[in-house]
Amino acid sequence: MLYDLLWIFVLCAIGFLWWHDRGIKQNARKMATRLCKQHQVQLLDDHARLTKMTINWSNGALKIERHFAFEFSYNRDDRYQGVLIFLGSRCQHVHMPIPKEETVN
Repeated sequence: MLYDLLWIFVLCAIGFLWWHDRGIKQNARKMATRLCKQHQVQLLDDHARLTKMTINWSNGALKIERHFAFEFSYNRDDRYQGVLIFLGSRCQHVHMPIPKEETVN
């Protein structure tokens, strides 16, 4: 009986972690979409992919740091990669490269 309850608890915990992680991925995609609209660039492939995940000690608690990458284009002929860094469920850092101006001789 106790063994069965333990298994149910473990399965519920795994389900909750999966559901929570999925919500953070959706927030990253929404943030990438919003940033691209704000900077008037086109979000390519309409997603943000998880590229790195580590565990950090922050403000007296263990938190998961997630790095999401997304690609965007300024003129549809180029492709740049932006990065969103989440600590826990909050975005802590955004990096979107600005292309160098091309000079014409």
